[in-house]
Amino acid sequence: MEIKYNELIENGYYLVDKLDHKELIPFIRKYIKLRTFSSNFYVAANLIVFLTILFLFWW
Repeated sequence: MEIKYNELIENGYYLVDKLDHKELIPFIRKYIKLRTFSSNFYVAANLIVFLTILFLFWW
């Protein structure tokens, strides 16, 4: 489904900010290393699952 810019405006959407391609990588690098409770929980949960699978198949 292809949506045109005019259709978005008609449905109440509007452009808040514009990010050029050159600004994209610094933006991602800044926020990908940000440590929050959610990101720490995600890493810990994945680590627990990985270690559990490793432990179950190792023995």
